[in-house]
Amino acid sequence: MVPTETQFDWVAEDRRWKIQGGSLCVETLDGRKASCYGLTGLEQATIADDGTVLGLTWKAGELPNDSVGKLLSWFMDKLYDPPQAVPCETPKRANAVNAHLQELLAAYDGREI
Repeated sequence: MVPTETQFDWVAEDRRWKIQGGSLCVETLDGRKASCYGLTGLEQATIADDGTVLGLTWKAGELPNDSVGKLLSWFMDKLYDPPQAVPCETPKRANAVNAHLQELLAAYDGREI
């Protein structure tokens, strides 16, 4: 079972970041723009050298190599842009978020990131 409550919630670089349920959510501090990304699409997470930033790699979607696939690919490139880096501000938070991501993905399908 995937938890539905907020596991982590913090502010960094003028954004509110949340790990909530099976998603990574980011929103502007004024609440005008918010996006959530399903963590099952996450392929790899690494902690940067300074220990405060998580580098994220997301799986590319499999689309057919025809006109419909090309159109969908264009739309996905414009609309779906998950963060490649998540500022955590402290090594303690970066390690805790990374550990949670590992546990969550193991619960989904046994992968390790």
